[in-house]
Amino acid sequence: MNSKHILTEVGKTYFLLSIECQEEFIASSRINTFKREEIVIRERQFSKKAYLIVQGCARAYYLKDGKDISDWFTFENQFMASIVSFFSNEPSPRYIEFVEDSTVLEFSKNTVDKLSSKYHDFERFISKVVTETMLGLCERLYTIQFNFEENKNNT
Repeated sequence: MNSKHILTEVGKTYFLLSIECQEEFIASSRINTFKREEIVIRERQFSKKAYLIVQGCARAYYLKDGKDISDWFTFENQFMASIVSFFSNEPSPRYIEFVEDSTVLEFSKNTVDKLSSKYHDFERFISKVVTETMLGLCERLYTIQFNFEENKNNT
């Protein structure tokens, strides 16, 4: 599978990029593979990379009282990154681990910044990616709150 095919498939979900933008994105990214249980970011590390999952699955988790608690999963044609660290240049509050052997399109924060400044369509693409991610996190938060309130009312 090549990068152009990957971007075409992802464009169907998010926003189709112009040929020029695709070519520059491909030149600034790389296809990478990770093994099951491979951790690519640890708590308190800085993350400058994001991953578009082509094949496989990843999770974000944190440690609480010695237990790991998963709070985000991503699957094929979705993005995974330590959002806080990637966008705000702060240490990651979570671990990022691949749950299956995975193939990804890996790119940097510098690539996002450069292409967003240069191509309006890339800016829209990233906006849709971030919006979908935030909506997923809001839904997860709502589910946690709803279950907490429901459990609280049943006791």
